[in-house]
Amino acid sequence: MNEKKLSYRWWKIYSYIFTVLNIIWYPFFWMGFFATKEYGYSLGFFIAVGLTIGILLTLLVNSLSLGKKSFLTITILSFNPIIWIINGIYLKNRWSDISNI
Repeated sequence: MNEKKLSYRWWKIYSYIFTVLNIIWYPFFWMGFFATKEYGYSLGFFIAVGLTIGILLTLLVNSLSLGKKSFLTITILSFNPIIWIINGIYLKNRWSDISNI
């Protein structure tokens, strides 16, 4: 049997791109909620940023080990309908090839 092996290059590239860009973007997102004029940033800001980065890195590690649910989660968290369509087609072609992690 000569089965065609599918490449998972986009899976890994998109996982890295999503994580790096969101680690850069999320602190700015949280600044709007926790910035104060008198004291700078509150402890809540640093806790929110730390938790966000921890969750993103957890999703990255699981996605790089070809975790279907993690890849689907980071696709949804991109809040980008074009990426939803691209990754939806990509996942449809590869969903049955990967064991459920």
